[in-house]
Amino acid sequence: MFVNGVSAGTVKLGESPVRVEVAWLGTAGKINEVTARTAGGSAFVEARFRASWYERWKPAQPSTSLALDVAYSAKEAAINEPGRCNVKVSRPVLNGYGMMIAEIGLPPGAEVDRGTLSELLDSGRAVVDSFEVAPDHVTFYFVALRE
Repeated sequence: MFVNGVSAGTVKLGESPVRVEVAWLGTAGKINEVTARTAGGSAFVEARFRASWYERWKPAQPSTSLALDVAYSAKEAAINEPGRCNVKVSRPVLNGYGMMIAEIGLPPGAEVDRGTLSELLDSGRAVVDSFEVAPDHVTFYFVALRE
C-alpha cells in the first residue's frame, strides 16, 4: 500500500478483509493518491477504498452590514408564566433595498401572543413587514427603510 508514493506498509492478504489505516500519510486539504501494488508479479488484486473527511467549522464572522440581537426575559419559566422576547435588528450599511429574514427560536411548549405582534406592526413602532409563527420559531420579515 502506498499513499502519495510513500509506503504505508505491506499487507498480507488472506480469507478475510484487511483494513489498513493510511490517514497518517495523507495531506489535509489536498488530493491524496492511494495505490495498491501486488508482489510476485500477480496481475490481479481486488481492493475497496473508503475515505472520510472532517473539518471543524470556522468561527462565525461578525457581519458589518446586518446585526441581530435577541434577549429573553427569563432563561427558565414555569407553566403558564408569560415571558418576553426583545429583538433588535439593525442594518448599519443600508443600501435602501432588500429584506432581512430573521428566525427567532422559541422554547418547547411556548405559545406566541399573535395579538401583541399584530399590535406592534399596526403601531408603526416596528420595521417588520410581516411575520409567521411556527411551533419552534417566529420568522420576521424586515423591510429596508431610508432614514
